[in-house]
Amino acid sequence: MSENFLYYLKKIPFSFVSSQMLWFWVLFLPIFLILLLSGIFKILPFWILFVVLGASFPLLIISEVLFFKSFKRTQKRFYEAKIIEFLADPVVAYDKDFYIVVFNKSAERFFSLKKEEVIGKKITPQKARDLRWQFLCQVVFPSLAPLVKEEEKFEEFETFRIVFDRPFRELKVFFGKILDEKGEVVGFVKVIRDLTRQKLLLKEKTEFLNIAAHNLNTPVSEIRWGLEALEETLSGVLSKEAKDLIFKLKTTSLNLSEIVEDLLNVVRIEEGRFGYHFERVELNQLVKEREERWRPIAERYQVKIFFKKSVEEIYVFCDPSRIKIVLDNLIENALIYNVRNGEIHIETGVLLEKPYALVSVRDTGIGIPADQQEKIFEKFFRARNALKYKTEGIGLGLYIVKNIIKRHGGEIWFDSIENRGTTFYFTLPLKKELIPPKETPLA
Repeated sequence: MSENFLYYLKKIPFSFVSSQMLWFWVLFLPIFLILLLSGIFKILPFWILFVVLGASFPLLIISEVLFFKSFKRTQKRFYEAKIIEFLADPVVAYDKDFYIVVFNKSAERFFSLKKEEVIGKKITPQKARDLRWQFLCQVVFPSLAPLVKEEEKFEEFETFRIVFDRPFRELKVFFGKILDEKGEVVGFVKVIRDLTRQKLLLKEKTEFLNIAAHNLNTPVSEIRWGLEALEETLSGVLSKEAKDLIFKLKTTSLNLSEIVEDLLNVVRIEEGRFGYHFERVELNQLVKEREERWRPIAERYQVKIFFKKSVEEIYVFCDPSRIKIVLDNLIENALIYNVRNGEIHIETGVLLEKPYALVSVRDTGIGIPADQQEKIFEKFFRARNALKYKTEGIGLGLYIVKNIIKRHGGEIWFDSIENRGTTFYFTLPLKKELIPPKETPLA
C-alpha cells in the first residue's frame, strides 16, 4: 500500500468527529436511538433498524468524502502558509480593497512593523504620512516612491525596481494577481527582494576598476612609447636578439593596453557614459574594412577569411566606431581560437520578418563547451578550452560586444559545437527609431 493511503487511513477515526460529520450525527443518531429502543421494547420490529442502517451508509460515505476533500484543502493551505511565513524575501498580500491579508516574518523585519498591527488593516496612500508606514506604502503604491524602473511583464506577474535615496536602497518587486477558482481577481501579492547590498558592492567594484584602469593606463602607454623610441634610436646598433626582445615587450605592452582599455570601457558602459554617435552607415563597406584589416594577421595564423554579402548595399543606423569594436572582437576570437588551415566566414544580410540587418561570423575552431555556453557573455568569463589556446585576456570582450549591440537595439546570439566551430550572429536596425532613446547605467 502507498504511503499516502496509509496516511489517510490513519485519519479515518478523526473524520467521525469532524464538522463535516456533524450533520450526519445530528440527523441519524436520534433516529437510530429511537429505533433501537423501539426494537428493545418491541414497539417496532428490528428489521426496520437494519433498513435505516443500510440507508444511512451512503450518507456516511458522502460525509467521509467531504471530510477528506476539506482536509486536503486545509492541509495544502497550511503548508502554503508555512512556506510563505518562512521565506527569506518579504511577502505582502492584500485584497482588492487593500486590506492586508499576508505579512510574513521577513516583511516584519524589513518594514519594521509587527504582523498584529498590519494584518486586517487597510493600507492607503494617506498612511504614507506616518513615518512608520511610509516605506510599506511606497512599496504597495510605487507612485509614492522616488524612482521606479519597469522591467518585465508576464501573464502571471510583472517585475519592477524601486530606488530610494537618503539612504540609498534598491528593491526588486515581483507583483502578481491572486485569482479565485473562477479566474477572477480577489487580491494582489508582492514579493520584495532587497538589492541594496548587491548594488553597493557593484558600485565599489566599478569604482575600483575605474581607479585601477586609469592608474595603469599612463605607465603602460609610457612603456610602449619608450620601447618605440628605444627601437628607433638604437635601430642601427641593436642585435637581432635585442630587436626580438623589444618586439616581444612591445607586443606585451600592447596586450596590456588593450586590457586596460577593456576595463575602462566596462566602467563607462556600466555607468551609462560609453558614448554613442549614431549615423546612417553602409554595412557591407564597414564589414569589408574590418575583414581587410584582419586578413594579413589571419595569414600569419594560417587561417583564411571569406566575406559574403547577400545584398549589395545595406544601410543601417549605428555608431561605426562601436560596431568596429564588435567586429574586431568577434573576428579576433574566431582567429585566435581557430585551428591551423582553418576558415572564418563573415556574412551580411537583411532579415525578412524584421527591419534589421544580420551579420554572422563563423569559424572552424575549438567551439564552446555545451555546459559553459550560457555564461559566454558574462563579465570576466572564459571557457575552459579557450584558456588552453590563449592564456592572456580577462574575458571582457564579449561582455562589451553584447552591451554595444543591446544599446543599438539589436540582438546577439551564437551556435557552437565543441571542436567543430562557432557562429556568432548580431542584428542592427535599418530604422533610426528602433534605437533605444538613451544610454542608461546597467542594472
